Amino acid sequence: LTVNYIDRTELSDVFEQYLVERYRRDAATARTIALAMIEQFRERNFILSRYGPQVYGFVHRTFLEFFCADAILAKFQ
Repeated sequence: LTVNYIDRTELSDVFEQYLVERYRRDAATARTIALAMIEQFRERNFILSRYGPQVYGFVHRTFLEFFCADAILAKFQ
């Protein structure tokens, strides 16, 4: 499931962009929140797993399938 892997920097960038666009956070605050979210999703919520030093992926394939389906739906609406 190589499609399930994402680099920490890329993942953080996605969260940061969302926080800036959706919640109008400044870049520095968005970065702090994004890094905290990654750790929360890994250590406390068990949504993300670490597959390498800076590589993450979903623990359950169901999460991957849900977000893929949501992206496809958003693209065609």
